[in-house]
Amino acid sequence: MSDEQSPVEGTIRSEAAPVAPEKRILSVADIIGAPDLDEQEVFVPLWGGSVKVRGITKAKQQEIRKAATVAGEMDSDRLEMFLFIAGVYEPQFTAENYEQLRNKNANAVDSVLKVIAGLNATNPGNPTTGERSSVDEAERTFPAR
Repeated sequence: MSDEQSPVEGTIRSEAAPVAPEKRILSVADIIGAPDLDEQEVFVPLWGGSVKVRGITKAKQQEIRKAATVAGEMDSDRLEMFLFIAGVYEPQFTAENYEQLRNKNANAVDSVLKVIAGLNATNPGNPTTGERSSVDEAERTFPAR
């Protein structure tokens, strides 16, 4: 018996196509109540453990963009710092802690930043592929106005 034939001779078995979720217009309450901040545990081999990261709110995104803008220009170093501090929630980092991280392996820090940026990216994809630098990801996620 082939994969396409059913046990009844001469009939073809057909697997139903996946059913798409029902499309409906959401209410404001639906949207406000929707859990839409993704979280992820990021293993950093060079540190021998993991950190927990999450997506950020629109308000936090706007706050980060303003804080990272100096004299009308986006400061990519400040953008990375604010994104890291806002995105990593366990353990919690301060600006002083992030300054200490600047003396750590860049790939370790960037691997965390890529996941944070990926959780906040507008187009889907694998945020850990390394196709873009963390600065590129952060600037794409938080474009200057």
